Amino acid sequence: MSDISCEWYNLGIKSSGVISMWVNPFPRIETGVNAIEQMSFEDAQAFVNFVILVPAYLPEGTVLAGVTVRKETSKTRSSIRFEVIGQNRTFRVKQFFYDWSIPGIYADTNLVGQGEPFVLHGVAGFIGRDYKGNDAVAYARWFTQVEISVLTGQFSREDLLSFCNGLVPAVPAAVSNIGEKAYAVTSHTARFHVPRWSQDDPINRVHWQAADLFDSNDSSDDVRLPPIQFQDFIWDSVGRYHQADAMEYQILLRDENNHTDCIWIWCAPKSLASPFPETFGANIGKRTRWNIERIWVSELSVILCEQATAVPGWQLHWKTREYDYHIHIRANNRVTREHVVELAKHMINKNS
Repeated sequence: MSDISCEWYNLGIKSSGVISMWVNPFPRIETGVNAIEQMSFEDAQAFVNFVILVPAYLPEGTVLAGVTVRKETSKTRSSIRFEVIGQNRTFRVKQFFYDWSIPGIYADTNLVGQGEPFVLHGVAGFIGRDYKGNDAVAYARWFTQVEISVLTGQFSREDLLSFCNGLVPAVPAAVSNIGEKAYAVTSHTARFHVPRWSQDDPINRVHWQAADLFDSNDSSDDVRLPPIQFQDFIWDSVGRYHQADAMEYQILLRDENNHTDCIWIWCAPKSLASPFPETFGANIGKRTRWNIERIWVSELSVILCEQATAVPGWQLHWKTREYDYHIHIRANNRVTREHVVELAKHMINKNS
């Protein structure tokens, strides 16, 4: 794939007709199992818990085909798939709410190695190879995860990124009715507690609520919670669970401008024996690579992880007597090392 600028804006792509009226505030829950149907993008929006994105741009000589929807049920997460087909070349697009792992953090969900970053509409994505060895793209808007896999033939980097840049809501009202709503309100995991992998998965284990329903005065005196607003990130949702020795907290902060980038903060009681990075140095890891070092913040040892790429994600890890703290920040081009250390300092020094 040829190289182009890391950021693409103002491509002059115009959206074709999308309907603007839609009043269903939440997806209809089907009782069937794995109900997969063909239907229009607009009709499909009523059966999923994320903003369906449709292309306003298609690579030259291609058409859109094969739109199928997996409807949400109480046991099944929803998704939508379609293909972009040209002469001797095809790529598949899958959209879904990636909510069963750390929410709003992974910007490269379908890649097997450190991808090459790009930024569209202020949101980072990655281009690389997927699990089948195909050229692939990972991107997101709101809580909609977009995964592209080139099945046959070739598409240039420009083709794939122009396609992503031109994705617009099939139903504009879905942005405010679903896309900007809290994780606790829209997430299948938060609403139905159906684990994707382990029954004791941390995200599935806690009880989630929208941040505006959480009273921080009810939190334990031993836990140190993040500020209500940090840079452009504000509290979105709070997850809690009574462990044997203390209350477990998970705080999700979300960018108030793009409603896509997130910070996940896990305040883990000691009984959970939560994992910490054990190796330090540059380019640590296989699927994603990290520069990992130990720093000191207010006389406390903190592990700082910066993703080894031009548009990095970040992690922070430290221990206190009562809790282990873990912070994950989605890859973006706005948060700096200074910001990350500032967040750690604010939490460590709180009430100390």
